Amino acid sequence: MAGNKISKIIFLTLGCALVASINCSLYGETNKADEHPKDNLTQIIHYGSLAPSSHNAQMWQVKIITENKIKILVDRKHILPQVDPENRETLISLGAFIENMVLAAPCFGLQPEVSIITKNPADTEIAELTFCPKRDHSSTDILRDIKNRHTIRIPYMCQALSAQDAQWFKTFGADLRYFALSTQEGKYIQQAIIQATKQQVADDNKQKELAGLFRFSKKEAEKERDGLTPDGIGLSGITKWFVSTFFTHDSVMSKSFRNQSVTTTKRQAENCSGFVVLTSDDDSVASLVASGRSLERFLITATGKKLAVHPMSAPLEESPWSEEISQKVGLDKPVQMILRVGYVKDYGHPVSMRREVLVLTAQ
Repeated sequence: MAGNKISKIIFLTLGCALVASINCSLYGETNKADEHPKDNLTQIIHYGSLAPSSHNAQMWQVKIITENKIKILVDRKHILPQVDPENRETLISLGAFIENMVLAAPCFGLQPEVSIITKNPADTEIAELTFCPKRDHSSTDILRDIKNRHTIRIPYMCQALSAQDAQWFKTFGADLRYFALSTQEGKYIQQAIIQATKQQVADDNKQKELAGLFRFSKKEAEKERDGLTPDGIGLSGITKWFVSTFFTHDSVMSKSFRNQSVTTTKRQAENCSGFVVLTSDDDSVASLVASGRSLERFLITATGKKLAVHPMSAPLEESPWSEEISQKVGLDKPVQMILRVGYVKDYGHPVSMRREVLVLTAQ
């Protein structure tokens, strides 16, 4: 009986990891190779790498074109074809990566310009950033918030948003909408998250893709420096030791693991203030990258305000919710992100790992 109880506790905690579609659980345990950058551009790229990405897959590369121009590329070794066959989440992740660099660059005396260089979501080369000298350096406060941004997966306090937070939501932009949990739209999103997760974990191919991103042992985590680690999903103490010692990728494929992920998702979706929905004009490359940039601005602002945020985008990866969600919540634009928001007693700190960004040189 005691063993069953321990297993239940472990699965309850571990299940929190399964619902991060653009996994922002993160991040800040920096790659040692980046702790002492050699130049401003290296530092800017490092801050870019602290962006969220789906399942912390970090599907980005950088190509140096000239001393003041870089290209942003998709790293195809780290894309997620099962849950993201059209590269929608990949492009959003690259947008967040770009936005971090755009926000960080002025702190190093550089002003960036962003150009989208393709219309094909299957292309490898997505954008160019050109950096021009800037007379004054911006405040480095933004660098602190970039480093401190992370996802909080625990159940939130069931309380309404403060008037102050509700107001800044309204000023963020037309592509952001907030639905309180008590509203009809909020209840629809809540149920969509639960049911879409239930459908998704039943798909062996998608579950296998997810399993491949777990880094249960410290050795594997240090080697790969990406994906979902015990620290990154909030484990500590005896639970962290047990998972690190005894869990394998096969554990993620078990029926009990899948069932617990649905139970955990239900607890999360039922305990929050409500849901933020981010939309875009369309599903073009430019719009998806722009959505990623908007997402990162929102997350960084939320970090400064100690507002807990947790991306829960399973409904955008599963049918029929992906087709119907805009109409169900009264929007006439495609929904690109669903974010659970609320308040917690302990805001925590980032712990997820980062690979050194692969930097290529132009031939």
